[in-house]
Amino acid sequence: MLSKLTRIGMVIVLAAAGLFAQDYRGRMQGTVVEATKSVIAGASVTLTNNATAVATVRQTNQNGIYLFDLIVPGTYTVTVEAPGFARFEAKNIVMRQRADVTVDAMLSVGAVTESVTVSSQSAQVQFNSSKLETTIDSQIAAAIPQYQRNPFFFSRLDPSVVQSDTRLESQPYHSTGTGTQTVGGVTGSDFQVDGSPVGLGNFTGYVPSPDMVQEVNVQVNAIDAEFGQSTGAAVSVTLKSGTNKFTGVAFYQGVYPWANAVLNRVNRTPNIQRNHMFGGTLGNPIRKNKWFNFVAFEGWELVDPQTITGQLPSALERTGNFSQSRNTANNLRMVYDPFSTQTSADGRTVTRQPFPGNIIPANRISRVASAYTAALPQPNATAVGNYGARNYVVPLKLFTPYRNFSDRTDYIINDSLRYAGRVSFFRTPISASNPLGDDLVWMSDRGSNRHATQISNELTWAKSARTVISGSFAYYGFIDESSPRTTFKGYDSLWPGNSWYKAIFASGAITEVPPGMAITHGDGGSIMSSYSNGIGANGPYWRKHSTQDQEVLKMAHQYDKHYLKFGFESRYGSTWQLP
Repeated sequence: MLSKLTRIGMVIVLAAAGLFAQDYRGRMQGTVVEATKSVIAGASVTLTNNATAVATVRQTNQNGIYLFDLIVPGTYTVTVEAPGFARFEAKNIVMRQRADVTVDAMLSVGAVTESVTVSSQSAQVQFNSSKLETTIDSQIAAAIPQYQRNPFFFSRLDPSVVQSDTRLESQPYHSTGTGTQTVGGVTGSDFQVDGSPVGLGNFTGYVPSPDMVQEVNVQVNAIDAEFGQSTGAAVSVTLKSGTNKFTGVAFYQGVYPWANAVLNRVNRTPNIQRNHMFGGTLGNPIRKNKWFNFVAFEGWELVDPQTITGQLPSALERTGNFSQSRNTANNLRMVYDPFSTQTSADGRTVTRQPFPGNIIPANRISRVASAYTAALPQPNATAVGNYGARNYVVPLKLFTPYRNFSDRTDYIINDSLRYAGRVSFFRTPISASNPLGDDLVWMSDRGSNRHATQISNELTWAKSARTVISGSFAYYGFIDESSPRTTFKGYDSLWPGNSWYKAIFASGAITEVPPGMAITHGDGGSIMSSYSNGIGANGPYWRKHSTQDQEVLKMAHQYDKHYLKFGFESRYGSTWQLP
């Protein structure tokens, strides 16, 4: 197993391997000519980010060609100057994710103080790539309803994207919803945030808030070798960056029972769901034209109403007295003594005798059964049928507190060296109330933790006017685990002095919860039921912790009329889980 330092070293040594490494940034190139179509060598070309005023300067080569590579998405201005010619200026050039834009300039003879300005750009055709893609910008994203608040689902605006799973786990804190999309007829797409992957096998790690998003790009035919981690498609989200202006938003959305539409117009069933969504963003300069920051937060307080139903025993049945208990045929519900069982000599017939008076003697009732019976609540509803079906109904609240935070900083170290770093995470400790007040009787299996973290760092060096080198490191992980919130006093309260169970919980990987008991009546109804059936903890128990890190080194070089790109990428992942 290679250590992280070893793998980072391999990134540097093997950079010339000729493999591409994924990137969300784009490039711009063009040819500078004069009126007779003759190329102009040595012309000064300046690319300026309109939002940050950060400028990058290149010189055209002997063929009049210039190139800007690894450009972050945004709106730019291109200025071309050469001695003896009027200045050429192209404004409002929009660079999308992975854009490959060509902006040619024709200079006219004139004084340096004269200029020719192109104030708007026609649709920019990408002459140097055959990729098929769709890009959704922030204006479109803001106008589209987002019930799940998951920006990866903006990809559905592309007609080639289909949701391949009908489950409802599409909220951002569910790890399985995002990866169920089929892009261009295939699954296994590469999901990225700011060029860093968030896919962890079939799971998806960090999902940003929609208000953080600048663009969502869907590549149906990711033909570059840089997308070798996918099966042919990629969905990439680019987050907003700080600018020279203070910008931001704040929002609140409340869902209240009194304002909800009814669930059923016929019987006027009310919708008692309650939810609070709140958050905001702030983009600002820390040092104008040099250091920028963008921070965002989103929180949910979701209360999902459920119902617990029970088929509880009567007061007599709690003491073992079934002399008044009837079955569906209105006959006495017989209770047989298991110790009276007799088998015939030929083994074909088994007989047993009922308890006298259909009453179980007190000394025949186990201590464990007595403990469970004493903990059961009393019926609170009118029973249905002789078995007392649905004679206990209480509301249950499921709590989902969701917190999503992200902070990105961009620092211009000097004219040739730039740094971008980001820390993003969300935390979602889901829990359920217990209106019965005793976990021994019933405990929800809905308690869980859904936590994600992503940390990325990127350094870009313009080594020369022809060569750009970029290196990055990213860490991302996801925790998807059952996390029962219980007041259970432990198995020793049921089996004092008996240590048969201790080996199960010795590692601490499994929480000690009350044992599940499936107790049913003759009609098949469970004593307690809701999301899961039975007494105690009856739901599934799972635990999955997945992490992965990524190291990338890439180099882009312009040689004469040719464009060369080299790169190396390393990913190492690990998963600890209980089935």
